[in-house]
Amino acid sequence: MLRCVKCGAPLSEQPSQSEYINCGFCGYTQKLVDMREYVNKLRGEIYNWVRSIVPPSAVVSQVVDPIARHNIFVFNIKPKILGEYVSVRSKLSAQLTNPLFILPFCQPTMKHTDPKACFESLAKVQSIEPMAVVDEDKSFFDDVQITYETYAHVINAFELISSKSDLSFLIKNFEQVAASMERLPHKATENKRMRGVVKAYRAADEFLKGDLSAAKQAAIGAISLLEEVAREAGKSTATAVMVPATITEISVLKALQSLIEAGSRLFEAGRSPTEILPFLDNYFKVVEELRIKRGASARIYEELSLYVKQVIEAKNAAGEIEILPGSGNLMIPLWIVSLTYTFATGTLLWKKGKEVEEKLLVAATSPLASQAVTDVFGTSAGLMDQLAGRETTLSTGFASDIVTRTKKTSVPSLTRVIPPLLTKEESERVAGAYLEATSRRLGGKIKFGAARSLRLVYVPVETRGNDVFAQILGNSQIRLAPYLDQLMRIAL
Repeated sequence: MLRCVKCGAPLSEQPSQSEYINCGFCGYTQKLVDMREYVNKLRGEIYNWVRSIVPPSAVVSQVVDPIARHNIFVFNIKPKILGEYVSVRSKLSAQLTNPLFILPFCQPTMKHTDPKACFESLAKVQSIEPMAVVDEDKSFFDDVQITYETYAHVINAFELISSKSDLSFLIKNFEQVAASMERLPHKATENKRMRGVVKAYRAADEFLKGDLSAAKQAAIGAISLLEEVAREAGKSTATAVMVPATITEISVLKALQSLIEAGSRLFEAGRSPTEILPFLDNYFKVVEELRIKRGASARIYEELSLYVKQVIEAKNAAGEIEILPGSGNLMIPLWIVSLTYTFATGTLLWKKGKEVEEKLLVAATSPLASQAVTDVFGTSAGLMDQLAGRETTLSTGFASDIVTRTKKTSVPSLTRVIPPLLTKEESERVAGAYLEATSRRLGGKIKFGAARSLRLVYVPVETRGNDVFAQILGNSQIRLAPYLDQLMRIAL
């Protein structure tokens, strides 16, 4: 069997008389003569490997007796391959605990080995198949072979993702895994997951090509399959480890659904849905870098993609976003966060505790912001009021006032909008850090604080040099310098 000189995968079809052959599993184009040279070299390595585990008499002669073959398989072959098989099975299990579906704009974060070495190991294992003639031996061999095959194709797929290869080759690898797993009834849940992943990448592939209808149907089918996997996998200890990764795959697919819907809004507006692809490449590159630094799950894509869709809809008169009053040809996203804090006021007999609820605005571009929050704390009571315990608040109420003035509206097509990089949950952590820093600045006067994000709004700003200015924010400005140029590259 001819094999690809790049990835090591076998040719799925017999080669024609052409001098050049294209690998169906990685897309690499190579000379037929190079493939034959590689296979001849590999054949020699396999022969030497077989000689190292099979008795010489079995190597030089054809063992016909099934009992003899069974004995050789049990006492010579199985003990020699068991250790490596356990190792490969463990590596595969580790791979399956990670999401197998990744948005085409993102990169896999887990490390993987060379797929060529994996396929060469698979070829060695396949060479001993004639010795498995008893049902028990065949069952064990099928488990071993499909484990090696699954691992090789999954590793090859991730190599393709890393190199931004055509998704059709990646799909081919997962299709092969699903087809092989059909032979193992006890791998039904894993097989269903592979089929779900195949549909997921088909959805992504159709989206990149601009066929939104096909992409939508494939995404729906993939989510349905993966939801079944999540339910079934939790019933067995052998497959339960896949549940978190499968849930993440479903979440990432829902992110893709939002992007597909955004493309549909563009199409309805008479524009090509593929025109957002360069933006998505830039946007998710930034999101992915920040996600990895924060150690966040890929599930944040689902939320952020929804916001991207909303902005695209608002700019194409197909939807509305919530906007603060103001003027400017650029809008930046802000989280409205509710702060609840307690503080001590007064001295001696007048000492008492107070609880206050305040609003805070957090830049949804954080950490790409030098000042990510609107500072709302300041001394508003006089010294005598502080001593007598007549303070009612430590904050100004500034943000609480302006957030009541938002309105939902569409966005002029010439106005640029920076989509959020910060999720709702992450904005609460930014607000919590601000509250802790304020408490230290006030000498620990704030005794308790909690942050709860309410909703996302956008504020029109003017660009001033390498920063922005929002008139409505007054003296409590958000500062984007020195990140404004970077943020403008992902503005819609």
